[in-house]
Amino acid sequence: MKPENFSLRWMIPLSIIMVIFPFVVMSMYAFYSDAVDGLTASSKNELKHRMSRIALEVEHNLLSDNYKNVQRILSVAGAEGELNFLLLVDGDGLIRASSRYAWIGLRLKEVLENQHSTIMSEALQTFNDYRVDWDRKHIDGNFPVEFPKNGKMRGGSTGMLIGEFSFMQKHKHLLLNLQQKLTIISTGMVFITFLLIMLMRQWINRPINQLINHIATLEKGDLNAKITVQAGSEIMLLADSLASMSDQLGASRQELQKSHSLLKSLIDSIPDLIFYKSIEGKYLGCNPAFCKFLDTASADQIIGKRDYDLFDRELADFFRSNDKVVLEQGKACRSEQWVSYPDGQRVLLDTLKTPYYNESLELIGLIGISRDITSESLLKEQLAQSQKMEAVGTLVGGIAHDFNNMLAGISGNLYLLESRLKGQPELTRKLNNINKLSFRAAEMIRQLLTFARKEKVKMHAFSFTSFLNEAVKLAGVAVPENVRLTCSIVGNDLVINGDVTQLQQMLMNLINNARDAAEGAESPEIHVALSPYEPDERFISQHSHHELSDKYARLSVSDNGCGIRKEQLARIFEPFFTTKPEGKGTGLGLAMVFGLIQTHNGIIDVESKPGEGSTFYIYIPLQQEIQRVFDFDASSEILLGHGETLLIADDEEHVRETLAEVLEGIGYRVIVAADGAEACRLYEENKEHISLAILDMVMPHAGGMDVAKIIRKDSNFPVLFVSGYDKQNLITKEEQLHFISKPYAMSDMSKAIRQLINESQSSP
Repeated sequence: MKPENFSLRWMIPLSIIMVIFPFVVMSMYAFYSDAVDGLTASSKNELKHRMSRIALEVEHNLLSDNYKNVQRILSVAGAEGELNFLLLVDGDGLIRASSRYAWIGLRLKEVLENQHSTIMSEALQTFNDYRVDWDRKHIDGNFPVEFPKNGKMRGGSTGMLIGEFSFMQKHKHLLLNLQQKLTIISTGMVFITFLLIMLMRQWINRPINQLINHIATLEKGDLNAKITVQAGSEIMLLADSLASMSDQLGASRQELQKSHSLLKSLIDSIPDLIFYKSIEGKYLGCNPAFCKFLDTASADQIIGKRDYDLFDRELADFFRSNDKVVLEQGKACRSEQWVSYPDGQRVLLDTLKTPYYNESLELIGLIGISRDITSESLLKEQLAQSQKMEAVGTLVGGIAHDFNNMLAGISGNLYLLESRLKGQPELTRKLNNINKLSFRAAEMIRQLLTFARKEKVKMHAFSFTSFLNEAVKLAGVAVPENVRLTCSIVGNDLVINGDVTQLQQMLMNLINNARDAAEGAESPEIHVALSPYEPDERFISQHSHHELSDKYARLSVSDNGCGIRKEQLARIFEPFFTTKPEGKGTGLGLAMVFGLIQTHNGIIDVESKPGEGSTFYIYIPLQQEIQRVFDFDASSEILLGHGETLLIADDEEHVRETLAEVLEGIGYRVIVAADGAEACRLYEENKEHISLAILDMVMPHAGGMDVAKIIRKDSNFPVLFVSGYDKQNLITKEEQLHFISKPYAMSDMSKAIRQLINESQSSP
């Protein structure tokens, strides 16, 4: 039995017995040793005394040569109980007399060999020597005897009397005496031991048991229990220390419980996923957010499991490889990984794992914190996209002015050339194609400006249903006859707030994109659908970074074409990115759509499978009422002048000369200026004759706005502003200005001039 299995009630008696028992044994051994020494000494003395007395009697009888009397003396002495035998040996070793008649006449050597007595042999080495044989409880000894030279028993000058004395009876008597004394002593020691045990139990055992019971109470968690001990000062001091320790433990426990409750509340309330694992990869615990992530009711269903029990093998391998880095290098490891919730929602988790040490600073596992950074990632992507758009806008804004000026000069010269080639339809057709290409280039610049949010759009509430019915008809003109274009448009009006021109361009881009994608299909088909839509939980989760509306108009454009590969989906809205063959796409169509949808506070989604086709979903917030109905027809009629004088100011020579020639050709007189200062001077010289000023917004010395202020200081003189720049970037105040962008159609220019002159002439 192990010492710790002894109870205190047995430990104290055993301790006392273990202390007293050796003392008793040692005392008895000392007493026995002293008694044996006394017995040996007394037996030797007694044998010496007898031997000396007998030797004297023998010598006396030897002198009188009385052999019989010598034999009688030895026989009588040998008959005594304690003497085993007596021998009288002469100097030649011959036994002359003996208490045993059989030995008379034998040699001493023969007797010794028969007796096998080593002790006796040693005792005969010297005269008057006595040796103790404890095995047989005998004493062997000799006493010198002088033999007369002339007697019957001559044998030398000196012989010896040899005797063997048995002290066995005395030894038995000694043992019996010791046993009686041992009984008395043992009885006394038992009594003393019992008394000590009772005293120890009273003084030590009971108080210590009280302390032990109190400690057991503390172990059960009752730190408020009080201890009552009656004992000596030392145990009372121990009890007081234990009571003080108990109070401190109680206070520490309360603080620990508060800290634990606070820590648990914090961990449970944190939306991040918190978990900790063992070195073997088993989960030791987690917070409710992690349980929700794994769709489990409690942490008990996760504890003890590994990543391979909870995730697919590829993801579990990724997690375990990061665990090994933390455990092997002993430092934190951070990673990002896309994972899926049980409901299918995919999120991007930013996970930080750090080593987990115990109180001895031994590595026992790791602690992990995972945060959903899906929204942040999307915001980064949006920021990167915005930066790309900003770069495009900066580029387009920088070249728009010069590019539009060149297009204005080209379109003007084309108009002049066309007017002089009447009667030559083939050349006229080609010129018309060139003119259309010029305006298409201008439209591309406007698309880039709009996409980069450099051009202001005009937002109005209108029926998206009515708009789409007309817009699909117009866009269908660009769809070949072999492509089936179908529509599914809701019957009731869906009112949105938007820019008609931009939405028309968006629809054209989507249909053109679908047309090109379906080009290689066996039975190419494009389907356009419009329906109301209320966001569901999945939609809200996927677009949580948007400011969502309660209701949307959902426009979808589908095709059964080639589809888009997964790795390309992330880039289809980037400017100048295209999957079309060289010469068939600019990479601006979908980028334009993306920018327009953002302008309209809308959302765009794409679903596509290679070889099966694609569907683009456009979500635009619904409004309450219709404010406008739109007509897509436009007239290209040129309005002629009536000899009015016009002032044209433009720093681009080819623009102003071409415009002057065109306006002179339709019935106006023209004065031209190369900059703002010259325009002010020419106006002052000819203001009585000038009916209208056409001013470029940006010119050397003075811009169009500065010139307009000078010539309008005394009257409300009509001014038409033109520029290759975006109007919104030039006009900062809310003023009633008449503005036309370069390049412009000559029909639009003639209408604007005619309208302003007529308004000026009709006003008082």
